[in-house]
Amino acid sequence: MNALRKTVLAALLIACATMAGTGHAQIAFRSAASSTALASQFRSATSGTLTTVAFRSANSGFLVGAGALTVPRPAGMAVNDVLIVAVAVRPIAATITPVEAGWTLVRRTDNAAANANSLAIYRKVITNLALEPAANYTFTIAGGATHATGGIQAFSGVDNTNPVDVENGQTTPNATNHSTPNITTTVSNTIVVAIFSFASADAWAPVTAGLTERFDIASPAAANAVGQTTEGTTRTQAARGAVGVQT
Repeated sequence: MNALRKTVLAALLIACATMAGTGHAQIAFRSAASSTALASQFRSATSGTLTTVAFRSANSGFLVGAGALTVPRPAGMAVNDVLIVAVAVRPIAATITPVEAGWTLVRRTDNAAANANSLAIYRKVITNLALEPAANYTFTIAGGATHATGGIQAFSGVDNTNPVDVENGQTTPNATNHSTPNITTTVSNTIVVAIFSFASADAWAPVTAGLTERFDIASPAAANAVGQTTEGTTRTQAARGAVGVQT
């Protein structure tokens, strides 16, 4: 990703950075039909038909200071969808608490360098739409937070029991480009989710071929050297094996 003077955090591959660096994460999903880590394709557990992991939609939100970070519910969300939310905060002492039940923490990456910040990734399986908020998901931000940004992505066709095939994360130092660590998928036909966050308000631009930006949210909305920005991206991975770094 292209970003000036930032520390980054990334997830799913997950990496973490501050204004002197960033945080990043990267994740690969299993298909809803995948039953073992060595499955060469994904099949539905009930019908035996092939299923495909697909991006459905995304939404994002930001918060200046502590309080309630709200992120609109992804459009078209359906039963059996898997949600991935990325919430980034500064400083690293700041706490993140999902208000709605059902979120599972995948990874939190803390970057303690100058302009320290943190990136937390959660997942959630949608089992009953009536139990989900009609408008916004809410995350309580406390612990002296000065800025928070969050983005939710919804995916269909994901294995509800073991949705994440593999994940990793890291922090990176101050630079203009920031990359996730490599991960190696164990199943074919996955969607790779790469998330980046850095400790200032600016904009991301994917560099790696095939990455599609799904959200890009800054706090505050105007460019600011002491804010926070988070970007979510995806790409497909047909064959199982090394994904490579995402930038």
